[in-house]
Amino acid sequence: MTRYPIYIPSKGRATTASTPRLLGDLPYTLVVEPTDLGAYRESFPGADILALDTCDRGAQYARQAALAHARGLGVGALWQLDDDLTGLYRVAAGKCTRCPAAEALAYAETLMDALPRVGIVGFAVRQFAWSASKAYEWNRYPVMCILASTSTGIDYDPDIYLAEDLAFWLAHVEAFWRSIKVNAYAVAARPMASAHEGGYQKMYSTENATRYGKMVARRYARFVEFKPLRPGECIGWSRVRYDAVDAHLARLGSTSARLEREGA
Repeated sequence: MTRYPIYIPSKGRATTASTPRLLGDLPYTLVVEPTDLGAYRESFPGADILALDTCDRGAQYARQAALAHARGLGVGALWQLDDDLTGLYRVAAGKCTRCPAAEALAYAETLMDALPRVGIVGFAVRQFAWSASKAYEWNRYPVMCILASTSTGIDYDPDIYLAEDLAFWLAHVEAFWRSIKVNAYAVAARPMASAHEGGYQKMYSTENATRYGKMVARRYARFVEFKPLRPGECIGWSRVRYDAVDAHLARLGSTSARLEREGA
């Protein structure tokens, strides 16, 4: 079991969402739009379901609903998992070995609970984790599978589509909340092309990616730079200025010997 509740926002993927099947016996809550409610209940009869009050408001709307629900439960953090995860892996000696989801999630929860002023914990992506030299890194952007504190007062920006996870992380950076990217465990998801089947694929276009990429870059200009897209591209439109992130969060100072030994 995990200490904190797991939420999986999903849209139009009642028959193809892979994350619920990855979790084994772990309880989870699907966050779905009202028009999808029947299909998800049929595909995942044992799941708790949080039904949104409207449709087509974007992933950030669903993620905010999950965050608000967790706050209402009075828990200290919640898991936000993409619906297309294919595996969690233990990383050691340059190899990634599939492991139970509960093992990886429990490791991240331990870091959240043990280390000071941590707002987000997430996992490295499998193709990069094998080469990491430390069990975890401080203040690097985690994606796809994150554990977020409910006590930061930070919400998802309702105006940021596509880049909602980047904007959420940058809001934590700006407010002096640390984040941790775990390298001792890693996450994998379906290729981007297949992930667009269902979900908010109508939003994925070069025009929209440019619009929201520029919006994030304007709001967090110290920490992120917009990269122009080539025709047909809808991802890879930003570069995080980690030197600026590190300099900003260095004002918090050192917090523990463990941080100095294992953190970036």
